Amino acid sequence: RWHSGPHGFRHGGSFDSPCTYVDGGFYSSVMSDASKSYYIQVNTTDPIYYYCSVGLHCQQGMVGIINP
Repeated sequence: RWHSGPHGFRHGGSFDSPCTYVDGGFYSSVMSDASKSYYIQVNTTDPIYYYCSVGLHCQQGMVGIINP
């Protein structure tokens, strides 16, 4: 959850390249309302990288990982 927007959550590539979209991966679309939620079902214990797809947010460090 974020405190101000807009932001969009997109499935990232890898530790070395988290700002690269995974073809067929999840994408929340751009959301401006911080009261909205976006859910994915995780069926693996492998690392899943994600990033903000808005502007240069990812390049400025807005990345995350599920199952580090």
